[in-house]
Amino acid sequence: MMPRFVTAIALLLLTACSPGSNTGSSYAPQASAIDLAGRRSTLVYVSDHTNNLIDVFDRSGHLQRTFTNGLNKPAGLFVDSEHNLWIANPGANNVLVFPRGSSVPARTLIDMDQPNDVTVRSDGTAFVADSLNEGGVAVYPPGRKTPRRRLVAQQSGVGGLEFYVTCDE
Repeated sequence: MMPRFVTAIALLLLTACSPGSNTGSSYAPQASAIDLAGRRSTLVYVSDHTNNLIDVFDRSGHLQRTFTNGLNKPAGLFVDSEHNLWIANPGANNVLVFPRGSSVPARTLIDMDQPNDVTVRSDGTAFVADSLNEGGVAVYPPGRKTPRRRLVAQQSGVGGLEFYVTCDE
């Protein structure tokens, strides 16, 4: 098992290169998350599935907060261009959406197939990869709490699942 600090540094490298995932918070950041010019600095979110929490690190790898509100086996994370934190929450069969500065989700997507990962297109369409039943990727148009359709890949064998998802617009 990799220590949280090492995991955070690895994710920092990925996060720093991902457009739309530069900042964001599900709560008001502490002073150390603000740079000298008064801008929000990069935060790195680390999902801890086993302990039902999200650790939040600053870009130096210092733990800023631990977030647990509504989490049940959190998995995939995504920060959209509006700085909302999207959390695939398979233990509760939902996806939680936390606006920056809030500790309460503003939106909950219903997904009874244990969502494992989530990504959001710039128009607000959410794609949620599922790890239960028929698998596939649930497609949520902007503003909908339930999927309108599903994407199902050609599975290469028994038990194949679409476990992760991302978009390239």
